[in-house]
Amino acid sequence: MVDSTLYTIFRDELLNGEEILWAGQPDPTVLFSKSDIFNIPFGIFWLGFSIVWEGAAITSALHQNTSNAVSLAFPLFGVPFVLIGLYMVAGRFLYKKWKRQRTYYAVTNKRILVVKNSKRRDLQGAYLETIPVVNKSIRRDGRGTITFGNSTPGAWMYEDSGFDFMGAYYAERAPTFRDINDAEKVYRLVVDLRKTRQVN
Repeated sequence: MVDSTLYTIFRDELLNGEEILWAGQPDPTVLFSKSDIFNIPFGIFWLGFSIVWEGAAITSALHQNTSNAVSLAFPLFGVPFVLIGLYMVAGRFLYKKWKRQRTYYAVTNKRILVVKNSKRRDLQGAYLETIPVVNKSIRRDGRGTITFGNSTPGAWMYEDSGFDFMGAYYAERAPTFRDINDAEKVYRLVVDLRKTRQVN
């Protein structure tokens, strides 16, 4: 039985004769992804460097006897870089949590669906029989990620990183159920449905 709240999210997207067999959301407490192996060290380096640079610029401006526009511009120039560093180290995790709380997944008797209700409502879906491959990555606690198809090489650098808004080039990445509970059960459901629809 699908939760009534989740059913409401997908109700207007259903086709004639389409029924929801499973619905869920990504776990909002899982905020780290494989891209963080690169993003976290780089973010710390960026923030540290920008703070040092900004500190030097402010010190230089304070010790100069003139208050010309050039000496005042250097501290202001560094502010955006400090803000970017803060986003890399902390802000993007808050963004990821906010986005996950507005992301919904569903498996129907015809399709898999991903709805994102953030700044706008985005729907990504695929008919079960047209999905070329179903990949899974499941942890010992049962949570896991299921990918329906193959993403563009390099898309992992943007997906679930907090930088996905920069990845316009990867807009055609494969639909993914990320960090869901009972991932093996959902994976088996999709595999069985695909077999049935391919036979028919």
